[in-house]
Amino acid sequence: MTSQILDLVRRFKVLCERNPDKSEAVVAIEVLAQLHECSDVTTVQGLHDVMNTAIERMWKEGVSNLSVISACELFQRFITLATLDTVDFDECKKVGSCRRKIAENFLNYIPNGSVIFLHSYSRVVLAALAYAASTQKRLHCYVTTCAPSGLGAKMTKALAKLKISCTLVPDNSLAYLMPQVDLVVLGAEAVVESGGILNMLGSSLIAMTASSFGRPVYVLAESFKFMRCYPLDQRHIPDEFKWSYDHECGSLSPSTLLVLTDGNNCLTHDENNCDFPEMKTAWADVEAQRVPVIEQKMPRVDYTSPCYINYLITDLGVLTPSAFPNMNIYTFMYILVCLFNTNISTVTTTIVDNDSSGSASRLLVLLIDGLRWDVIAGRLESNTNEFGFKRLQKNGAYLQRFTPVFPAECYPNIYSLFTDNLDSFLTLTNEMMLRFSLIGRHPIDHGVILPTTFSEHTTINGKPVHSQVEGLWETGVKQNKGVHLYHLPICSTEVGGENSWYCEPYSQEVMNPMNLNATIQKAVDGLKNGSAHLAVVYYDELDRIGHRYGPLSNELVHKHLVYLDHVLDYALNIIESIPNLNLMLTSDHGMATVSHQAYADRYFKGSELDRVLNRGSTLWIWPKPEFENNVYNRLLIQQSKSPFTVYNSSTIPSHWEIMTNNNNSLFPPILLIASPDYIFHSNAWPLNMSHYNLIDPKGMHGYDPELPDMHIPLFIYGPNSNRGVQLNFTKEIRPIHIHSLMAYLSSINLPDFRSLDLFKPLLSHNYNYDNNQLSPVLNNLYWSSSLSFSSLLHGDRFMMTFLIGAAALTCFFVLVCTFIVLVCIRCRISLMNTRVVGCQDELNKELVKSEVLSEA
Repeated sequence: MTSQILDLVRRFKVLCERNPDKSEAVVAIEVLAQLHECSDVTTVQGLHDVMNTAIERMWKEGVSNLSVISACELFQRFITLATLDTVDFDECKKVGSCRRKIAENFLNYIPNGSVIFLHSYSRVVLAALAYAASTQKRLHCYVTTCAPSGLGAKMTKALAKLKISCTLVPDNSLAYLMPQVDLVVLGAEAVVESGGILNMLGSSLIAMTASSFGRPVYVLAESFKFMRCYPLDQRHIPDEFKWSYDHECGSLSPSTLLVLTDGNNCLTHDENNCDFPEMKTAWADVEAQRVPVIEQKMPRVDYTSPCYINYLITDLGVLTPSAFPNMNIYTFMYILVCLFNTNISTVTTTIVDNDSSGSASRLLVLLIDGLRWDVIAGRLESNTNEFGFKRLQKNGAYLQRFTPVFPAECYPNIYSLFTDNLDSFLTLTNEMMLRFSLIGRHPIDHGVILPTTFSEHTTINGKPVHSQVEGLWETGVKQNKGVHLYHLPICSTEVGGENSWYCEPYSQEVMNPMNLNATIQKAVDGLKNGSAHLAVVYYDELDRIGHRYGPLSNELVHKHLVYLDHVLDYALNIIESIPNLNLMLTSDHGMATVSHQAYADRYFKGSELDRVLNRGSTLWIWPKPEFENNVYNRLLIQQSKSPFTVYNSSTIPSHWEIMTNNNNSLFPPILLIASPDYIFHSNAWPLNMSHYNLIDPKGMHGYDPELPDMHIPLFIYGPNSNRGVQLNFTKEIRPIHIHSLMAYLSSINLPDFRSLDLFKPLLSHNYNYDNNQLSPVLNNLYWSSSLSFSSLLHGDRFMMTFLIGAAALTCFFVLVCTFIVLVCIRCRISLMNTRVVGCQDELNKELVKSEVLSEA
């Protein structure tokens, strides 16, 4: 057997040399498979010994030591923890396709025109960049030299061969270059249980620098590099992982040290022939001081903490480092089920159905401010990878676009989603716009939080609001169904009381993809534990980017929308594991591109006006009463040759449904709406863009809602959605009708559900009116006995993995407890049979001893 091992180890070395682009870990698995076939051992322990001997020899031969160890550990767990009678080992060969899957998962994280920072040489990173380049993405890579190994030069040559623009840079240039970089991409020799990585020395410094500059760090690693190791910091990295194996001396040796020289090309430090003899004395002085933390030798790898890593991109999917500790069990179960082609039993069906049949439907609403319908439609058409939006389209119901209410602004359309009285809502909209004009700025900028409930006693900035509008959150709370609101700008900070709801106030600091991910997790937790039936998460970073760069800009479409897509994909993975949870994704308004300005000051005189609100796309004008007709007639004359349309209370389009025929109307006497591609510019009345202070915006909303650029999408995902159904456009649906849909999906009863008929094609169930109450029957996850693991949805995979893992852990604990009981019984019996030695026994021993001595 020893000769066979040596032959296979030699074969391992030859295969590594012949296939430099192939990971040593993959070659090691192939060699171990051959060893298993030719092995004549008959016991598991014997197989372990043979495998361990072969593994020890192979990782000494390999360059990437850690990946060989982790892959071999995975192989050992596979062959020793299950019978192999029914195993199709061809599935194990799929490990060679890991890089392709990683490249596909990583593609949408690389915006076109990206500048990427790389460290050392990594085959999986090289494969991912090659795949991105093949899709016609323009890239430029900065590659560190990675001294003293010099692997950066190897990476640069490989990139140049693929015709990818690249630059070899010194290791100490990273802080200078980081502001120019869009993202940092690292490979990994091993991914440890904390979610951190072990990689070439210098990786940790690069990740920390990128984090300080706010640049995302992505780690690309195959799943066979997941290692059962938990270093707390650099000092806890095992020695066998730190050093390379020195074949000449037959032991572990550290990396070659760099030393300071005054112009010489020598890089190695020889204590006997040194240009600086005082260095030897200096180290002797250090050793004499007994300082244990000083190191003369540097390791080959270092540990990068998970707090500096944004995403781990693997062949199993895109993971957050915080989720990785649970992935070791998940990875093992995934491989086990794939290899055994395990089918789901009908027992699982019963468990899942019973769990959710008596539970009420719950709803998570993602309200993405400024999400224009055709931006999403274009992404769904051009993106072939099945991430968040693609999964919503494929596995949910999708209304491609519908029309917002007038004005196409944030506050009116957010309120319209949560109210069911059109007349009260329109009056409220008018009053809100008046309050904006009185404040002169967005309410949130002045510490004014619009209340979530409007009654006859409600005031805004000291002005009374005469409407009585009950929001869906208040309706739910009255029915003892919790409502959680996250970052809605209409949400107050007051929480508490018998009829209150949970509210997390708006903050610009949390408007980024990472915090959105955490907020979604928090909202789902509340829905899962029963404290909420409805949770609403508001996110306005897309709106801010659209205003600043434009709705079709590279920053929005190819960068931030990509991040949002993957955050949504992660959220769907969580949601699918909860059978009675639905997801709704929509927006408040779209966004139009702006490239021209309409100079408003030339159309009227300041002395004729009492008050003007400049919203960019609209001018709300309150002239002095004696000049109202003159101003209006002058604007009518200018309308034919100017980029705007003028309205007064008698010419407002009927589809706006604005009430102006009563004495209490707060609609302005004159309203100007800019033509598409224009915004109003005025020196006397500067642009009031709420909490965005932009001098030259590239995107704007608030135009006529019938303008297609103002239209917004709607997605419904979950057990109550009609899977795969898509509607293109319907004029009947407006945001105010979604109120009924949200109530239905969150099991909140309303006096009238007639608006729900508009969404009947998008819903999977027939419903009827029974005392104005709807009780949707949940379409729970169905686990078919004919489905293999690879064909299941993400949530089904998670549930199945959890059940198998729970069963395995239960068996393990039962065995441990049985063993402990047997040991205790054995010890008890031994004690019962042991004779206790007393004083009389000692006396008898002394007497016998004295008699023996006397006879002698």
